[in-house]
Amino acid sequence: MNPVLRYLLSKTQGAKRFQGFFAQLHQIALTGMNYGCGGGVETSGELGVIDLLSRHFANECATVFDVGANRGDYSFALRGRWQSRLQLYAFEPSANVYAQLNARLTGNDIQLFPLGFSDAPGTRIIFAPRGLTVLGSVYRRRLEHFGLDQEPQGEITLDTIDAFCMAHGINRIHFLKLDIEGHEFAALRGAQRMLAERRIDCIQFEFGGCNIDARVFWQDLFYLLNDDFQLFRVLRDGLQRIAQYEEQHEIFLTTNFLAVRRDTQLALHRGLL
Repeated sequence: MNPVLRYLLSKTQGAKRFQGFFAQLHQIALTGMNYGCGGGVETSGELGVIDLLSRHFANECATVFDVGANRGDYSFALRGRWQSRLQLYAFEPSANVYAQLNARLTGNDIQLFPLGFSDAPGTRIIFAPRGLTVLGSVYRRRLEHFGLDQEPQGEITLDTIDAFCMAHGINRIHFLKLDIEGHEFAALRGAQRMLAERRIDCIQFEFGGCNIDARVFWQDLFYLLNDDFQLFRVLRDGLQRIAQYEEQHEIFLTTNFLAVRRDTQLALHRGLL
């Protein structure tokens, strides 16, 4: 630490009169690191990831899963920005939302499925605040602090990624995008065969407040993936490497992360970090 900063901290650390200042500084720092900025495809840095992967897989027909497609904004971005051949699968388990997705994306050469993913096949109730389907989750979240209450939205069907790929003859997923409100860890556990056989190249997933209700920590996701993947925090204009787990990474603000299989990362990230 800079000596001047160390001196200033020694004079202010733990002082009550500086707590408001440090609280504001903390929020500025989190926003500066893109924590809490992962909700919008256009502003989160996700478009840059799409462009990056499109270039990387330019010489092959890439299989891409948009899991938790909602009304299709991310699939639209993929279809519009991917510059090479693309086999795109979009998954949305909520019946009402799927109807909107189907109406928007039919005829766009995207395969649509009214399905969600978990660590085992079955059915679950999905919950969402009235009119906010983007927050639909299999966990009934406590959102009173936002003035919201989640209500049951009906039953959904769940499968595993392993079983789906086996049934549809999919041997490789080039890019797996997961935005399923806290259920990402369970979905990845349902892809154990595909992961163990190195059949998934890149994974983008969200981590945020929904993980509080799911009782899933950043530690769980890090250690699930770290042996075979390098992990990055998605920024507005690039990627920030996360080389090792630290407890200070447990920040429950909506943020996107990218996992890149270690045997592909050199070609993918040369000159981009």
